[in-house]
Amino acid sequence: MRLSFKIRLKGGTDINRTVVNNLGRVILSKITIKFEGKEFMCLEYADIYMCYSDLWMTKKERQNVAYYGIHVGDGRNTAKIRLGAADAVPATEPDALIATVFGNRFAIPLDFEILTDHGPFYQAGLIDQLTIELKFNDYSQVITSTDAATTYEITDLALEYDTVENPDLAMQKRQQFLNQTVMLYTDIHFYEKKMKFKKSDTAWTIDIITKARSLKGILLLFEDPAVGAMGPDFGRNSEFYYNPLIMEVKVTVDGNQNQLYENGMPSLRRNYEGVYSRGTQKR
Repeated sequence: MRLSFKIRLKGGTDINRTVVNNLGRVILSKITIKFEGKEFMCLEYADIYMCYSDLWMTKKERQNVAYYGIHVGDGRNTAKIRLGAADAVPATEPDALIATVFGNRFAIPLDFEILTDHGPFYQAGLIDQLTIELKFNDYSQVITSTDAATTYEITDLALEYDTVENPDLAMQKRQQFLNQTVMLYTDIHFYEKKMKFKKSDTAWTIDIITKARSLKGILLLFEDPAVGAMGPDFGRNSEFYYNPLIMEVKVTVDGNQNQLYENGMPSLRRNYEGVYSRGTQKR
């Protein structure tokens, strides 16, 4: 399932303006999913989290999602052709072919676990309504331009999805929902705590206080303000995440040393030398 749209850039004097890579993710700042009117997922800064997740797709997977605004390489020329930038090089392949197929139509993937990991989605079987609320991002986080007066406009929104045509499979899914059906999903919370560190620091202490009774994991994202995943305005690099080359992690819970990592958590750099040891990395 996906929400497609056409986008047009307007305003300002920069004729070379374009959009950042992975537009289908970047254009959303918040995702909220409700069932029976009750919120069971709310993801603030969805653009940062989802862009980071997409960096773990294989090269082939990324080549097949140009519809979502992921363009191979730096992607700038492909996006410029699709958005009509003056400095685009229209004869370049495969940029020109992608632009011919999709034009300025992009899509937001609605690939949440409840829609993807439990088989075909069957609204009638849920009785109550599943609601997805999307909050669109600021112009400055979506557009790359030298003029801060540049804005974007989206039109022709369409909900696109595949349907089950096989009658046996359709009956099987209907019967599954008539009985008690358990749906498991990962509840993602954004812990809004930003901390500033110096690159010269050799040790950091990060306190995390949450009401959650259990945690599957904690994801820490680092950014360089000059080129990071959030900024600067009209110049962000949505797929750049700073790699601080952490050598050791120690975890304590309520002041007690975590026994699993009593001697420190092994670093990725130590295990995968040459992959995570080259300064700043995309992921």
